[in-house]
Amino acid sequence: VAVLRRDHDAIEQAADALRTEALDSLRLSQRLEEFRQILDGHLSREEHVLFPLAATRIAEADARLLTMRLRGEKRT
Repeated sequence: VAVLRRDHDAIEQAADALRTEALDSLRLSQRLEEFRQILDGHLSREEHVLFPLAATRIAEADARLLTMRLRGEKRT
């Protein structure tokens, strides 16, 4: 979980750099590639580590509720 939190910090820093830096096309391309690499690694860790772990530890009803909330659905 600590690694995923550090990933989130790195993702935010990379996104901030894209938003705030004046970049020429070469530097923009480099920053976008850095952002893609950070995001790809993070999503892979979530998909292969976090989500399977959560599936073993979260009750079925809680998992359904979480899925609904992530999708923005209202509770019935």
